[in-house]
Amino acid sequence: MSNILKTGLLLGVLTAILLLAGQAIAGEQGMIIAFVLAAIMNVVSYWFSDKLVLMMYRAQPVDEAQAPGLHAMVRRLGYARWKKLHRLAYLCGALGVVHFYWRVKKDHTEPLIYGAVLAFLLLIRVVNPAKKRASSLAPRSSLWLQRMDSE
Repeated sequence: MSNILKTGLLLGVLTAILLLAGQAIAGEQGMIIAFVLAAIMNVVSYWFSDKLVLMMYRAQPVDEAQAPGLHAMVRRLGYARWKKLHRLAYLCGALGVVHFYWRVKKDHTEPLIYGAVLAFLLLIRVVNPAKKRASSLAPRSSLWLQRMDSE
């Protein structure tokens, strides 16, 4: 059973328990209130799970005085090399999906789902910067009108 399915099942069961408890305590109104609370809890856990984990481990930002070697390594790497390294992450993700597809013997549904999710995320990554570049190159309406008036 995949982790995504397990997580969805766990959240569904916990929501159902909360709904049943709300109905047992206050009837139909309690069930509605429990549903709203479950929805809020699910959204908060989805959006803030990274921050919650960092707070659980008491993670702190590291400045240069605390870890000079780490900061020196990042500086030595430089922006151009960082961009190359960043692009390799896309290749690694695609190769991971291909490897997962080859490893599965019978049902290829799960690797195909992972591949579709990766393709969707990469598409979003490609389309959004293209939109930003196009909007930054487009003339601003007020500047365009001023140029037209001056000519």
